Amino acid sequence: MPKVTLQTIGNNLKKRIETRLGALERAQMQLSTGLKVDKPSADPGRANRILDLKANIDQSEQFVSNTEHSEALIDVANGAYQGVSDVLFRAQDLAHMAQSETNNSSDYKYYSAEIGQLIESVVDMVNIDFAGVPLFAGTKTEGVAFETQRGSTEPFTRQYTILSNPSLRTLEVSAGDGSNFNAGDEIVLSSGDVSEKVLIESIQVVGDRSVITVTGQLARPYFVDGNAQISNADGSIVTPLTKDAAVGSLVLPLDQVQNTIEAGQQIRVQDVDGGEDIIVESVETDILENRAVIRLRHSLQRSYSVERGAAVLKNEDVGIGDIIGVRYVGDNGTKQERVGRNSFIPTGVPGSIVFQRVFDHLIELRDAVRNGGMGPIGEVASKLERTTEQITVHQTEAGARIDRLHVMRSRLEDQILGLKGFLQKVEEIDMTTALVEYQTQQALLSASLSTGSQLMSSASSLLNMFS
Repeated sequence: MPKVTLQTIGNNLKKRIETRLGALERAQMQLSTGLKVDKPSADPGRANRILDLKANIDQSEQFVSNTEHSEALIDVANGAYQGVSDVLFRAQDLAHMAQSETNNSSDYKYYSAEIGQLIESVVDMVNIDFAGVPLFAGTKTEGVAFETQRGSTEPFTRQYTILSNPSLRTLEVSAGDGSNFNAGDEIVLSSGDVSEKVLIESIQVVGDRSVITVTGQLARPYFVDGNAQISNADGSIVTPLTKDAAVGSLVLPLDQVQNTIEAGQQIRVQDVDGGEDIIVESVETDILENRAVIRLRHSLQRSYSVERGAAVLKNEDVGIGDIIGVRYVGDNGTKQERVGRNSFIPTGVPGSIVFQRVFDHLIELRDAVRNGGMGPIGEVASKLERTTEQITVHQTEAGARIDRLHVMRSRLEDQILGLKGFLQKVEEIDMTTALVEYQTQQALLSASLSTGSQLMSSASSLLNMFS
């Protein structure tokens, strides 16, 4: 039988008191902090569970922040889509206005100038950034999505097609009337109070008409509507012209001429044998025939033949700063935001997919309006309509993404509330229970101290009796 000493009794009593003190300390800690665990070593299993819950809450809160960031970013992009859509609608209005038959040459200048400003506004819209990052440049994080190429003051040459050989030295009368004249005859060409004498070089019958070629150049045009006629030297034979003798006139396509050739401007007529510069006197348009007759201030010095490459040229200046081209300089990647453990949402598309055609068509429209071309304007207007539909599609997709983000953010916020509620149950104490536990541990400690004191006193007296 082991020997029981006073030291053994003291050690056992000390251990019991230390245990009670530890329990009281834990109860006091819980009561003061409101937490069940103040350090992992106190309850490793519960501590790991608490850490997992907090990590899930932090991750969910980050996802909420990502959804808010994505919503803001897509909302800004959606504003750009709306702005571009408004520009395209205005461009279509201007295209329809430019096709009106009541326009004069100055109207086209105003229309093209406004379209030029629309192009500038689209550049500003699509080169927008969010927190310093370009929205429509793919995955690029700096710079811009589109670069512009602007015109200089260097002239470029515009070329026009001549529809028929310039009429310089020919007169047309009926075949029967033409039989009254012979090569070498001197005749008088007149219209009203003006007239001039010319010498017939040759006569050629073409179908029901006689084409009279005269030597030299006619001094002025003669029109059938002005009672233009020819007569022999003594005036005994008088024959009306059946076609205008338009000296120094050129017939060009109307869609090329409108708003590009005006009275007082200098043009050049040339073919393979050379050419000459001359001033425009007036421009007469024929919408039904889609042609324009350019009256020249002076007669051309020689004849020009379409068969020999006759053409009209005119130098044009590109205004300083005019946008003549727009180039996409981003990449073809798509930015994506992580909004869940396995959920990603695109926050934009490469600008080349959405906006390149916008720039191409607006520039094409501006140039067509500047040229006053009826046909090209209509064609470009149709392209703009289709492009507007594409912008609307992207805008709708952006709205759908925003709706999806709203739903995800709401779900994440509900999830966070649930996790925090569960964490509270796992981590925090019930104050009433903790207070009872604290008082219990105090009582147990006091009882242990009292019992220990009595035990040590009794053991000491007993030992003294046997000593």
